[in-house]
Amino acid sequence: MRKNHQQLLIFSIITFFVLLIYLFRPNLWQSRIEKYLNNQLSITGWSLNNSTFSGHLLTGISSKDMILNNVDGTSVLFPSINARIKILKAEVLNVCDDSDDTNSPIGFVSESLVVKCGDKFLKINELQKEGKKKMSANEYINGNDMKNCFFK
Repeated sequence: MRKNHQQLLIFSIITFFVLLIYLFRPNLWQSRIEKYLNNQLSITGWSLNNSTFSGHLLTGISSKDMILNNVDGTSVLFPSINARIKILKAEVLNVCDDSDDTNSPIGFVSESLVVKCGDKFLKINELQKEGKKKMSANEYINGNDMKNCFFK
């Protein structure tokens, strides 16, 4: 009797973990994730399009071919995202103050956290790294090497 009880317990545990792995796959939650992200982005006039999430909701999500569109027509393509940084405050600039950034390729991130997006620029003012408190762009720049930073 005890052996049957142990086998049932082991079977139940394995079934539980397989069910967890299956239920927390991002592709099952794709529409909810996109809706949540679009609600957050719509505050600043951005929307998320054409993304496919992979990974696991309990360990980390990555995305390929994520496109952010702004209401003014500006688009940013992120071919692959693995880092988790939440942009809390940003502004769209028609002209960049840094003369080096004007001739940079699309996706280039300047040392002042200005991202080249087509013919416009996105200036990141406040962000939050995963598991960290929110910080200003200057605080982020002081703690990270911003040379050769590029959104591909």
